Amino acid sequence: MSRFLFPFFVARRLSGSKAESFSTTDKMVRFAVVGIALCVAVMLLTIFIGSGFNHEVKKRLSFLTGDIKLSTFSSSTEEQPTFFHLTAEMEKSLLRIPSVEKVRRVVQLAGLIKTDSAFRGVVALGFDSITIAALERTLLHTSPAPETRSFSAPQAILSSPVAEELQLEVKDRFPFYSLGERPSLRVLTLKGKSDIPEVNGGILILPINYLQKQARLAEDEVSYVEIFLKSGLNPEEEADKLARILSETSFSEGQHLALNTARELMPALFDWVDMLDANTFLLLSIMAIVAGFTAITGILVLMLGRTRMIGVLKALGTSGALLHQLFLLLGGNIALRGLFWGNLIAFVVAMLQKGFKILTLDPSIYYISYVPIDFTWKGWILVNLVALAVILIMLILPTRIVSRIKVADTLRFS
Repeated sequence: MSRFLFPFFVARRLSGSKAESFSTTDKMVRFAVVGIALCVAVMLLTIFIGSGFNHEVKKRLSFLTGDIKLSTFSSSTEEQPTFFHLTAEMEKSLLRIPSVEKVRRVVQLAGLIKTDSAFRGVVALGFDSITIAALERTLLHTSPAPETRSFSAPQAILSSPVAEELQLEVKDRFPFYSLGERPSLRVLTLKGKSDIPEVNGGILILPINYLQKQARLAEDEVSYVEIFLKSGLNPEEEADKLARILSETSFSEGQHLALNTARELMPALFDWVDMLDANTFLLLSIMAIVAGFTAITGILVLMLGRTRMIGVLKALGTSGALLHQLFLLLGGNIALRGLFWGNLIAFVVAMLQKGFKILTLDPSIYYISYVPIDFTWKGWILVNLVALAVILIMLILPTRIVSRIKVADTLRFS
């Protein structure tokens, strides 16, 4: 038993502060710890930011299409917007489908915003009050203007790039020209700026009943319906099932309808998110290898700095296998210290960014105005385990060098 405890005992003594008398060696070991810490911090932040982008961008896309979009089937040559009747019974039929969690009515109109400095085409989307309230809680990066009971212009939410381009601030009034079969002009008040991605143009959010009045639609007329599925379901598979279910019933009531998934409607955005995941995996692999080489540097310097000690231990009968275990434990100690400080740095930076949104982005390019953070505990555990495993595996070969050190040479020149 003492044979197996010997490497642990010596490694503990060498890792203690009293045993550290080799200033140059200790500086290099600390450098290795810092290098590993930075690599681990970068890996964790990559996971947190990558997961944040995946979650936040998809959440923003859900405001445009949901998981599945139910709309009228129209040819590409039609210029006027098309609407269909969604009766209360049709909505109940959708909600009775086991995979469907929620449905949302949407009215869409093309329009134009003109100010003294510029003008810009926008897509006006009409949502119910619950959706607009959720939008204000999650996707606004400016404080919403307070509601007023007195007579005022209808309040609208505008995508941030358009608001910046038109030099509009919260509470500003601006003219909105709705296009279509019956064009009209109304003055709106800017309630807030949102991070909703611009897919077919700038996004203007208004109450659904307001847009229905603008387009002179009936209460049950909508442009399309967003269908939200229960968590964990595949939209592509569920869209095929929904199409079969709806085709077997009289759901459409003679109307020509089409089902499309969010990926079918916005493939470029989903490909961009998938590319982020691939880049995240590539960066994690590079950082894990860099951390391993940094640990190798630290352990080699540690071995060179304690060459005399190795010779003495060999002279006393210590086998090369025990010395290999000893320096593998010392390498593991360096790795664990690096992991600790790397985790600390990553969580401090992530908490600061999550709380104060210090790092900002251009929403016209990244579809979000700040660097998002999402704490994924599975990713955290995976990064730490993989980093430690890679470092220890890469240390196996260098620590075997200790068995080739000759006693005579170490004692002669020490």
